[in-house]
Amino acid sequence: MADVREEYEIETYTWSVELKLSEVGTLGHVSLWNEGGRVADLRFRESGTSLHPYMYNPEDHDDYISGDIDSRQRDAIIDLLRNESPIRLLVFHDDTPERVISGIRLATGRPRTSGNEPVGEGED
Repeated sequence: MADVREEYEIETYTWSVELKLSEVGTLGHVSLWNEGGRVADLRFRESGTSLHPYMYNPEDHDDYISGDIDSRQRDAIIDLLRNESPIRLLVFHDDTPERVISGIRLATGRPRTSGNEPVGEGED
């Protein structure tokens, strides 16, 4: 089957920084929320460590996307969340049976602005 695309509006976020490097290389977390609850919980991992894929179960409405992001992406993601609105999280997953285990899908995702941005918009 082809990739399935789902899109979630992001209304708020929380993020934290680890004060001490964990044994598995976690440097911090970001959680993305909308009026329906938590959409994603992602860990910033030290560059060069093994990254867990994004996983979630779209049929479980209490579930959220979880996975790892390379720490080099942290500043760009936090900048996007702080300075752009509205933001959407695009999630792509493959529904082929060998990639779905107990309803859990392996997925990829990316945050994006909701529409076309004008050139030269600049900072306010």
